[in-house]
Amino acid sequence: MSGPVAVVAGAATPIGREVARLLQEDGVPLMLTDINADHLAMVAAEMGQTGYAVATRVLDVNEPEAWVRLFQHVEASMGPVQILVNAADFDPGPAVVGMSAGDWARTVAINLSGVVYGLAALAPRIQGRPLPVSIMTTAGQRAEDGGHGPCYVARRAALAIADRWASELAADGVRVVASHIPASDPGAVPALVRRAVHALDRRRAPAGSHAPEAGDS
Repeated sequence: MSGPVAVVAGAATPIGREVARLLQEDGVPLMLTDINADHLAMVAAEMGQTGYAVATRVLDVNEPEAWVRLFQHVEASMGPVQILVNAADFDPGPAVVGMSAGDWARTVAINLSGVVYGLAALAPRIQGRPLPVSIMTTAGQRAEDGGHGPCYVARRAALAIADRWASELAADGVRVVASHIPASDPGAVPALVRRAVHALDRRRAPAGSHAPEAGDS
């Protein structure tokens, strides 16, 4: 396989799986990662039935050095990473008030810190690239859904970070595409993926800051 390569973290989550499937349909080589090895293997087997090869690697998004090793491995075996999707997700339930400290810490670790660590590990590797890199953060809830308060809070912070990174990386030709995808609107996923793929073509999507996607709130 040769680039541009897409890394999908949280590939065994519903949104991660759907994003990976759509990227696969566009012929993008895939590195699928997830912390659950069994679920990751199931997703890879499903996608392998389509005739496209996919690579897999177990990843804990809350380990900064694991991100570095992942990108080193992908570059050595597949090619440069030009799409990064972070769909890893932990949802402790509906209420922020009364949530345990442990659940909040895990929510932040997976839904927010994991995004930061992935971007931080990738940023030094993409500066000066001739093609833009599309970076996506995804989430499955909106605040108005009423059932995912802590997850929503952490993901909104992740979107703010992606927005900031967009302005900082624009000078290097990097396109940051970030969206908050409600579980009730699966139609938002294809639009996000198409935009990510189009970001690899300067003629269709010049580098710049994050613009709201379908499903943003």
